[in-house]
Amino acid sequence: MSTYPLIEAEKAEGGNVAKVCALMEVCRSAYYEWSMHRPSRRQLADAELVDKIGEFFDPYRGTYGWPRVLAALRRAGVCVSRKRVARLMAQAGLVGRCRRKKTRSTFSDPEALRARLSIIGTGKPAQRVTEGDALLRGGQQLHPSSLGSRRYAPAPSAPSP
Repeated sequence: MSTYPLIEAEKAEGGNVAKVCALMEVCRSAYYEWSMHRPSRRQLADAELVDKIGEFFDPYRGTYGWPRVLAALRRAGVCVSRKRVARLMAQAGLVGRCRRKKTRSTFSDPEALRARLSIIGTGKPAQRVTEGDALLRGGQQLHPSSLGSRRYAPAPSAPSP
């Protein structure tokens, strides 16, 4: 936090600037230089541009990010760069909303899951097969490595002695 506004508040109350500057360990000339500061043309133009950005940002409930705001400004005839718009929006705390990724699930409806399982012929969802497990289907023993494909293949048989 800058100490200069505190010194200025003390001066407004009728305090001694020299004593306050000595207490804050700030030289008086730096305080007076700060108090005489006027905003530059660039700072004034930035403040005006932030107002224009707000005109495009607010009516759309904050959904516009810097690319849309930039396009709207250019359509309105304002010549401005993308980096300047992005910087000013970030400084003003204006952030556009982005759409969330849709959550996709195989079976969003529990009834559809039950119907599909009844068609397959099992009453429960498929269990995860580990390396040590073997699966029986139609009287054939299946190897777990063959379960990655959609086709069921018989497990490799042991060589006969």
